[in-house]
Parts: sequence; structure tokens; C-alpha cells
Amino acid sequence: MVNDESEDSSAEIAKEYAEQDDRFILLDNERHKGPGGARNTGLDHATGEWVTFLDADDALDDKAHEAFKVAANTNAGIVQLNHKRHYTKINKTALKYINPCGWYGPQRLPELWCMVWNKAYRKDIADAVRFHERMRFGEDELFNLDCLAQEKYIACIDAVSAVHYFDNTESLSRSKTAADLFMQARQLERWIWRQDDAELRDLGCRILAEHWNSKTYREVIGGATT
Repeated sequence: MVNDESEDSSAEIAKEYAEQDDRFILLDNERHKGPGGARNTGLDHATGEWVTFLDADDALDDKAHEAFKVAANTNAGIVQLNHKRHYTKINKTALKYINPCGWYGPQRLPELWCMVWNKAYRKDIADAVRFHERMRFGEDELFNLDCLAQEKYIACIDAVSAVHYFDNTESLSRSKTAADLFMQARQLERWIWRQDDAELRDLGCRILAEHWNSKTYREVIGGATT
């Protein structure tokens, strides 16, 4: 558990668990680094053969440990699991974006491929990359692209690992600015130029084009003022 200079009581709660159960380890960032920096701190201290991530406003499913066991027994280095979406306003939880089991490559990636909270990564793949700490939006996407550059495939399995709280109005993904989106586009362009594989370059170009044509980019950047 990584405390990224939290301003509520979450650090105290995490400390209580760490004192009661030595499977929990509480790490403190010396300064606020954002979600990417917090995840990097976790990666720097992780010792297992597999790693996964959980956003601060989401939760693990009751049977997540069983799902991760299934993931670890695959031959893949990146495994995407199903998740449940929780709608706070109506207090309802339901399965969402169920991808058919199988292997997905650069030409056809699964729904929500760019998220990290719905995946398990073999540690040697995650160790080779880190999150971009200056990015406030899209750092998940860039991390997964760096992992794909090593593995080339994402395996989807029929198991649930996380509960995603979809309508959290205070989440970082809902407070993006024009500067955040320009940063995302620049980093993606740099990623494309670093790739020697034509299939990966094509993937990056398609993603960049989709971003610039998206409603999010048009509304945030198109409506930005200087």
C-alpha cells in the first residue's frame, strides 16, 4: 500500500492493517508523485512473480485471489481479467465489458486494454518499464503499450478481479485538462518513434488518431482558452 501524501485518514487505516498482518506493507512517498509515481513506488518494492494494481477508489472482488491464480497459470505475460462496475447513485454492481477468452495482439486489442486495474503482469515485464510520473492522464495507456512492446499479446480470461466505481465524480480521469491531453498525445507520439516493429507503430498511430478524433479531445482541447 502506497501513501502518496494522502490528505485523509487512509494512511492511518493502512498502517493499522500493516501492524496487524505482515502481508501488508505500507510505503510512504517523500513527496506527492500522483498515481504513476505511487505505482512506481510499489513496483520498486514488489518481490512476487506477478503484480497487479488497484486504484484508490476501486476495490478487489471477493474472489480476486482465485482470479489471480488462474492468471498466473497462463502462458501469457499480460493477463486481462473481467471486472464489475459499481454505480453508486443506484447502488448496483454488474459485470461490464466481458471480453471473450483468448489472445489479443496489436491488430485487435480487448475492450479497456489501456487500463491497469483490470490486469495481472508477470513481474519481469513490469520491471522493464515504469509509469510516466509527469502525466496526470493516460499513464496507464503508455505503461501498457510499453508492456505490449515486450510481449506483443494480451491474454483475456474469464475471471473477475476488481470492482470499478464508475461514477466517482472526483476521480482524476474526470478532471483532465487540455494540458493533460496534449501531454498524452506527445508521449504517445514519442512512443511511436521508439518502435522498430511496424505492427506496433501502426497500433500507436491508430490510437493517436482515435484520440484526436475523440469527443474528449474535441470538448477539452477545442474548448480550451489561453
